[in-house]
Amino acid sequence: MKRKIIITIIVLVSLVTIAGIYLGYDWLTQKRSQPIEAIPVDASALLEVNGPANLWEKLHSDSKVWSSLRTTDLFSRLTTLIGAIDTTLKSDESLNEAFKTKQLIISLHPTSDTSADFLFVMQLPQPLTSKTVDRFISKHSMAVPARDTRFHAILFKGANEPFFYTIQNALFIGSYDVTLLDKASEQLKRGSSLLQDPIFSRVHETAGRNVDAHLYVQFSSLPQVLSHFSARDFIPGFVKLKRFARWAGLDISVKKDEVMLSGFTMPMNPDFLNLFKSQEAGESHTIAMLPASTASYASFSFSDFTPFADQYNNYLSA
Repeated sequence: MKRKIIITIIVLVSLVTIAGIYLGYDWLTQKRSQPIEAIPVDASALLEVNGPANLWEKLHSDSKVWSSLRTTDLFSRLTTLIGAIDTTLKSDESLNEAFKTKQLIISLHPTSDTSADFLFVMQLPQPLTSKTVDRFISKHSMAVPARDTRFHAILFKGANEPFFYTIQNALFIGSYDVTLLDKASEQLKRGSSLLQDPIFSRVHETAGRNVDAHLYVQFSSLPQVLSHFSARDFIPGFVKLKRFARWAGLDISVKKDEVMLSGFTMPMNPDFLNLFKSQEAGESHTIAMLPASTASYASFSFSDFTPFADQYNNYLSA
């Protein structure tokens, strides 16, 4: 009898050891990518957040700016999705910890001439596997048929349309538009990323610390997205933004009734902002005269107007 018990224990220990070795090997050999590596290079804007749970709590609880944004269709869907994810993750300690500590990137992409959508890319905590995440998500959502069998399609509580996701290289990649998942997968296969763009890389290096998030804007693809948020009379003016600069990197600090943006914009020779390279910044007093209800405001200062005028004429002729 004792011999049978000893043999049983040895067998169980051996099985546990083999399973542990297998899982450990699987975890060690799993390719792990950074979220930025999955972002397609045509992004109009991308929001980079370390510990998204804290930012979501700020926006959701008392931000008047976010309350205004979520009245639009695009941001309304974003609010519904993040709210559903936040509620779901709170029921799992390991995944909830990821939402508090791991990096999340939400990028905005044109999906057609008349539409745009968000792509979500988030790091998964070690040693979480894709099967674990799949099982967890299936408990808190309803699976629906997917047009592309490479990706999962689910319906979150309170959502009116399916959300698509896949897990690759230890990254959770999701979107309401399945074509963005396809583009993200292709981006990962290329083995390159926006960080290989020297302009974006330089802007990315200027990101500040102790802020709520970082926003990066690509002016060449911004006009197509902005046209969905404005009156038609303003749309032609957006096209000029393609020649304004290349990338801007902005640190975001969220307050109850304002969102503070401060950062660095990188132009090249043919860009409008490059006309100011020989100008010294000046203090603007105009803002003190503006009504409190001013919707938007821009100021340009000149330390020497003559060279600016010459460069501006050359810019217009080009």
